[in-house]
Amino acid sequence: MAQEDYENFQFSFPKGTLYLHYVELGKEFYDLYKDNLPVNYAGLKNLHYYSGEASLSFEDYGAFADKEYLKWLQSNGIDLYNKLLGHGKIPLGTVDDIGDAKSKIEQHRHIHSILFKE
Repeated sequence: MAQEDYENFQFSFPKGTLYLHYVELGKEFYDLYKDNLPVNYAGLKNLHYYSGEASLSFEDYGAFADKEYLKWLQSNGIDLYNKLLGHGKIPLGTVDDIGDAKSKIEQHRHIHSILFKE
């Protein structure tokens, strides 16, 4: 990603948000926390490459909702809101009727095409 791309990272957003996927070979901060690995782990790779995929959140998202993870970040001297660290998500848009979207996704598990209307 270009440096200005990181400004689009967010650390919380409401359900119904479509967000960009990333590809990395390695572990990000949350993986280190869950696997009980040190912050200087050689395989640390936060999010720095776009993917062609996206996800739709069906619940509110908060990067720091797990209080133990929040403590882990703070105890390791990680600046929570430093977007250049690549530990947020980039929202692409929102779905107004999340219930309708979920129903359609459950009924139609495979996407043939996507049409954007303004």
